[in-house]
Amino acid sequence: MILEAQSLAKNFGGVTAVAPLSFSLDHRVTAVIGPNGAGKTTLFNMISGIYPPSSGRIFYRGRDITGENVTARARRGMMRTFQNLQIFFHLSALENVMVGASRHLNLGLLASLFHMPAIRRDLMEARAKAEALMRLVGLEAYLASPADAMPYGALKRLEIARALAAAPELLLLDEPAAGLNPNETAEIGTLIRRIAQGGTTVLLVEHDMKLVMSVSERIIVLDYGKKLAEGTPEEIRANPQVIAAYLGAGSAP
Repeated sequence: MILEAQSLAKNFGGVTAVAPLSFSLDHRVTAVIGPNGAGKTTLFNMISGIYPPSSGRIFYRGRDITGENVTARARRGMMRTFQNLQIFFHLSALENVMVGASRHLNLGLLASLFHMPAIRRDLMEARAKAEALMRLVGLEAYLASPADAMPYGALKRLEIARALAAAPELLLLDEPAAGLNPNETAEIGTLIRRIAQGGTTVLLVEHDMKLVMSVSERIIVLDYGKKLAEGTPEEIRANPQVIAAYLGAGSAP
């Protein structure tokens, strides 16, 4: 398995955002769902290293990474996107994606100062890779565009392309379909399946149940910071507790 959480919990003062929670990722696409305030983003922030857990452990490829920071986890192959776009708007779309490849570049200080051939070669390779990733996510029309001229839906895919440029083993997607129209959401679903088929494990937080049910192999349901249920989409769809607490009676997709 790629990631395991053991009794992971987070408290903010006297408020429990995530109660002791255990799960493992051994499927290509796992979704975390739940009402607003259920603890989904807090869980993501603990996994990615933004928040230290109040208790519990996180294991990545069998190694305890609980005390590691965001940079160390990224180096191990863990990348994420954010619910609110984190785009470098002063850069071009292509440059944004190239930033994601920086951890694989050999950009030593002296080599950079003297424009050594290795630097030029690495940058050319990063550019070619960024162009290929933009095509993968359906952004070939924006190869020469400044990021601040792109529509919102394209920017959501641009952020995914930048994360993919780091060649992650585990990709955390925080509400990738938020604010998108049905056609754009369907494109995100197709992209998630394509990413998983390419060998990357995806952990997804999303409110769009049609998208969740169509791409996920496993679903974890949170309610007030506690794990309410875990299972396949079919099991979650039929779970009375989930229907009552989240999907709403008679609204299961």
